[in-house]
Amino acid sequence: MRLATFNIESLDLPPRAHVPLETRMAVLRPALERLAADVLCLQEVNAQHVPGRAERAFAALDQLLAGTRYATYHRAATTWPDKRGPADVHNLVTLSSSPFVAVREILHDLVPPLGYTLQTAEPKAAEASPIRCDRPMLMTTLDAGQGRALTIVNLHLRAPLAAAVPGQKLAPFVWKSVAGWAEGYFLSGVRRTAQALELRLLVDRLLDDDPDRLILVA
Repeated sequence: MRLATFNIESLDLPPRAHVPLETRMAVLRPALERLAADVLCLQEVNAQHVPGRAERAFAALDQLLAGTRYATYHRAATTWPDKRGPADVHNLVTLSSSPFVAVREILHDLVPPLGYTLQTAEPKAAEASPIRCDRPMLMTTLDAGQGRALTIVNLHLRAPLAAAVPGQKLAPFVWKSVAGWAEGYFLSGVRRTAQALELRLLVDRLLDDDPDRLILVA
């Protein structure tokens, strides 16, 4: 079995896409085909509004995969935050040539959000609020044969960029104060580390339940 992971960097359609999808497909489609993966984990898959549908859909991804081996693969995707469909940006998608035995999203199931009172927010924060991770992990399970399960955790940890702090951003990458930026960088680090801890606890729990389980973290 061949497994691969690929961050496709905010795959989207106009007007949000900075580069036309056709231009990106000319590069991405051959690269994905060369992987020849039985299981392909994708990160940063944006979802689009489709006429007649209440929830967003992976219209850009469908166009990218059309005509490739992955077009007919089984698909699992994150549905956070409302569970009704994919988010607008940075979804996780796992594609498999074999059907999934189980699919589950993991978000603060094992590590609760840390309560914290912002120090540089404007207006000043009156009380603590939870520091929640940006997106869930996507856990899928396949039948690996001979009575063994293969569990694949598709994960996209937060990048080491400062998170937003109310009243401290002048533009997407322009901060009002160094202190505000520093607190935003702290918040980003907490989210990234908390999700890494949750992954570690998840893997240990899976192995406690089944010592013969095969586990891949992408």
